[in-house]
Amino acid sequence: MFAGFPYLGANLGGGVSLFAAAGLWLAIRERERLGVWKGLGVFVGVTLFGTALILAAHAISPLETHVTRFEEEAGGLGGVFDKVWERLNVGFDLIARNPFALIPVIGLPIAIAAVLRPPGRAAPSLERSPAWRDAILVTLLAGVVAYVVNDSGPAAAGFAFGLGLGGLLGVSLLSEAGKMGEP
Repeated sequence: MFAGFPYLGANLGGGVSLFAAAGLWLAIRERERLGVWKGLGVFVGVTLFGTALILAAHAISPLETHVTRFEEEAGGLGGVFDKVWERLNVGFDLIARNPFALIPVIGLPIAIAAVLRPPGRAAPSLERSPAWRDAILVTLLAGVVAYVVNDSGPAAAGFAFGLGLGGLLGVSLLSEAGKMGEP
């Protein structure tokens, strides 16, 4: 609830990522009722509402934060896009300096594909645990959002990638479908 608020969790990218995850959770868990377009609208709406809430909290805060400086320096919508591009370049620079940062960047789409179209023996485990499947998918998709909205893109995406892989492993190990039968 307080993600991104001044001095309570003042990371703008982290706050936006968490609001995006909340919107994704609603959209994915209620996909039968909402459908694709309404679900997309819920995701975008929750993300934008949360971002606006964070920005408003920083704007009225009596104490200056890095988000307040971001708001002051952006100078309108064009400036926001420039700042976003600048932040993405920091992530590109991280990859250039450490190629291992590519692992979560490349791994996220592969893991998302594995959840959406599970290979062979993984499919029954995910089918038997739809809530876990959805939680893993939300975590991985939120990692894509985290990459875009954090200046530490690959590092931010890495948390979601690691948690998503852990979830995939956990579901398969804990599911009866994932256990080997008699030889």
